[in-house]
Amino acid sequence: MFELLVPAARTAREKLGEANVFDPRRRPERTLLALLELQGAGVEPDVWQVEGLDRREDCARLVAAARRGGRGRVGCIIRGQGGDAVVERSLVLSAGVPGFIGFAVGRPTFWEPLTRWRDGRESRAIVVAEIARRYARWCKVFSDSAAGPSAS
Repeated sequence: MFELLVPAARTAREKLGEANVFDPRRRPERTLLALLELQGAGVEPDVWQVEGLDRREDCARLVAAARRGGRGRVGCIIRGQGGDAVVERSLVLSAGVPGFIGFAVGRPTFWEPLTRWRDGRESRAIVVAEIARRYARWCKVFSDSAAGPSAS
């Protein structure tokens, strides 16, 4: 697996006024170009992990690039980042695109419960149960979305 992170350059952030504007306007094309450049340099992972994309067609273009030139078995996973609503939207959007085979989540799912445990405000058992519940929710969202509108 190769985690492909494409952050905004400082100048792009300054031109657009804020970092969040970068994602929908710049990230899809820059991610695609970075993937193609990495492939050209011989980077050939079985799975590309990419940051949340805002349009299904961008997800499809990325899979097509990842699978071009005899790479038909390569898959992509979406990196869920941000608040719960943003993560859920990324999972729903990518799950229905053939070639998106899964997702990765981290801090949005684990950070807050872990800090409560670290600070002694909750027991390990409660925190483990909450993290498991949150992760199971993401699995269901992705699975239901991949299965199509009739799934629930």
